[in-house]
Amino acid sequence: GFNGRNCATESFYDGGNGCSIHINILPSQVKSYEEASIKCKSLKAKLAILKVNESLPITKQYQQFWTNSTSIWLGGKLTNASWNWADGSQIAGYNTSAMNGVCLSTNINGSWFSENCTKQLGFACEKRGDGVGLCTSSKCKNGGLCFESGCHFHCTCPSGHSGSLCETFSPTNSPGTGLNPLTYIIPIV
Repeated sequence: GFNGRNCATESFYDGGNGCSIHINILPSQVKSYEEASIKCKSLKAKLAILKVNESLPITKQYQQFWTNSTSIWLGGKLTNASWNWADGSQIAGYNTSAMNGVCLSTNINGSWFSENCTKQLGFACEKRGDGVGLCTSSKCKNGGLCFESGCHFHCTCPSGHSGSLCETFSPTNSPGTGLNPLTYIIPIV
């Protein structure tokens, strides 16, 4: 949305969950995927990720302003033969094998499409309303690396760890001696 004199200032709408979103569907301001990403960055935001409850309800709330032919860029892209969100997490829950473009878009019905990244579309940007980063020093456990984008974060876990915060240890997946520390028995003499 926009506000201010002549509706020239981009505005973000808070859905009450700490995530603010800006949806731009003005025909005069459509952009390629890369241009949309740059525009979101200039607004201190990222292309929207619709994987959980942070931004999806806000996007649905503003569908009333869309037309049936309007599509918008989302923060998803095919990279190294894998569909990933901008925070590095995999896109799950949709049939991505049928997608033959490289960049992800959505329409008023919530359907996802893969498009040529140079196509000119509207876009949705998201950011935390409080401006606080999601990757704190204690967010990912056990040496996991935190990657954030807009209102979302993703932990990349070191070998032997799993879980959304790398909180689960699976010794059989650990590199090293090949001994499983939970099953190796030291004889008592």
